Amino acid sequence: MECKEHIEPNQTGMFLTARAINKDDLSYIKKWYVARKHQGFQCPPFDIFPETGYIIEDDIKRLYAAWLYVSNSKVHLLDWIIGDPKARNPEALQILIEHICKEAKDTYNAKYVMSVFNNNLILEKQYVTLGFMKGGNCFNYIKIL
Repeated sequence: MECKEHIEPNQTGMFLTARAINKDDLSYIKKWYVARKHQGFQCPPFDIFPETGYIIEDDIKRLYAAWLYVSNSKVHLLDWIIGDPKARNPEALQILIEHICKEAKDTYNAKYVMSVFNNNLILEKQYVTLGFMKGGNCFNYIKIL
């Protein structure tokens, strides 16, 4: 899947690029999870991620990543949002979420995008700004079968 969107320079004058995740990105993403282990983040096995993963980067480095689980209904799931622990770029995170929502609508005919998370420090402001409606408190659980 090839998807690339080049965004105009941000306030720092750097370009932001949203694109599909590739195999080279996975080592960076794993390091992000390891660096956040003390915050309760655990690196999931990569075989649970769908092929519809996206990353946003600036001229220098990768900043944030997320995955879109495409369903056979009008609702798709945006999940596993993670970023470089040193990244302090809410604009990039917002652009990544917008990009994924646009992909869900334009490419996969989604009418709704749902997200389940328990990290309101990072995402709540971004989601409200982007028009997401808040549901109840959610937690992510996974069972390996």
